[in-house]
Parts: sequence; structure tokens; C-alpha cells
Amino acid sequence: MNTISLPPSPPAPDDQMRYSFVEMLFALAISQIAIHAADLASTTGTTWQMLPATAHLILSFTVIITSWVGWRNSQAPGIKRQIQSIFSKRMVGLIVDVALVIIYFILVRSVEIQQQNGATVFSQPSSHPDAKWICVIFFIYLLWDFFYDALQQDALKASDGKTNSFQLIRVMLASGWASALSLLMAYVVLSYSQQVQTSLTVVFFDAALICVILIFRVLKCFERDFAAILHVEACPAFLNVRPPIPNYKLLTWLLIVLYGLFLGVGIFSDIVSH
Repeated sequence: MNTISLPPSPPAPDDQMRYSFVEMLFALAISQIAIHAADLASTTGTTWQMLPATAHLILSFTVIITSWVGWRNSQAPGIKRQIQSIFSKRMVGLIVDVALVIIYFILVRSVEIQQQNGATVFSQPSSHPDAKWICVIFFIYLLWDFFYDALQQDALKASDGKTNSFQLIRVMLASGWASALSLLMAYVVLSYSQQVQTSLTVVFFDAALICVILIFRVLKCFERDFAAILHVEACPAFLNVRPPIPNYKLLTWLLIVLYGLFLGVGIFSDIVSH
């Protein structure tokens, strides 16, 4: 009798409950975007009035989706092993996961629409809240890189059993440079953002922030190469190769050019409006 062999199922994560909990939070954040998108579709405002809120929702969607994919593909052992105690490093990792998704939720909620007497109205357009929360997100990413990639690695031990401080610095540089650079680029947008701006300025600044989010994900493809330059590629943080992005070098330069273009046009439009 012929039997049909099924392909093996992928191994389940060690801490399935943690994965389910955090994924539920991601789903709630995405649902908030859907709610605001429905509110936006029901308004009677002009296209010009709808532009800032639309750009804000696209930015929030990009942040949440790319973060979810990055979180699911993460090879950090701290998010795969089951939490045995609330007083543990793994619990800290869960707290960081939850805090990040809460910030994503706050980012979505700062969209330029609000409810008044049962009707959806537009608030003053501004890219300042967007840039502020993106900076907070990248700062937490930077701390995450240091905590999981640098401060927990046995490879930092020298042959005498003591910590090699110089190697620790190199691992931190290799782990956190992408987050640090993205944080700097987001801060540049924040420095030019004001509490009240024109719709056109908000759209271009939000487009620049979207480029920053994508640049960060592409820069992660260079992480192992950068680690090799610093001679720390043998550390566990860099042994797992990330899923490749086709033509990531060309894509990096394209996104950087677009970031500069959107930022420049946004600054120019802001100057002209004042």
C-alpha cells in the first residue's frame, strides 16, 4: 500500500504562550489602524485635509508590520526560551516586547483625527508626535541590541575567564550601529518638526520617517559584515544569518536618497509656509 508522506511541520517555539500573547498585542495595534482608517473614510473632509492622517496611518502600519516580521524572525535566544520566573532576564525581554507594542499603539492613536459629538474631525497636522515616538522606538531598539546581542554573550569572555571590555565595545558597536544611525535620522526629522505644520510638510516628513524604518531593516543585512570588520563575527549574536533581502545594497542607497529628498522637500515647504 502506498503511503503519502507529509512534509515535517516547523518546530514550534519553546514559549508558545509568550508568542501568542505578544502576537495578540500586535493584532490589537493593527486593528486600531483599521478603526482609524474607517473613521477617515467616513469623513467629509477634502483630500488635502485627509493627507496628514493618511500618511500617519501608513507610517504606523509600516512600523508595526516590519516590527512583527523582525520579531518573528529574531534569533535572539532570550525571546525563544520559556520564562520560568518573573525575576529573570527573559522576563525583561517580555516587558520590552510589550512596551514596544504599547508604543506602537500610542503612535497610531496620535493620528490627526478625533471624535467630537459623534463626528470625526481633523486636528492640527503635525509630524512632531510621529517623529518623537519613532525616536523612542529606535532608542528601545538600541537598548535591545545591547542587552541581547552584547551583554549576554559568552564570547565576551577572554581565555582567563574575565570579560574582555574592548571586545564588549566592539560587539556593542556591531550590534547597535543600525539602530543608532536610524535613531539619528529620525531625530533629524524631529528637530525640524513643529507642533503645527502644513499638510504637505507632514506628508513629506512622514515619508522620510517611513524611509528610516525601511533603512533600519535593510541595514540589518550588513550586521555580520560590520561584525567581521570589527573581528567579532564569532560571537553568537552574529552566527545566525538573517534572511537575505534581494539587492539590499542598492536598496539601501535608494532609500537613503529618498529619505534625503523627502526631508529636504519637507523642510523647504515648511519654510515657504512660514
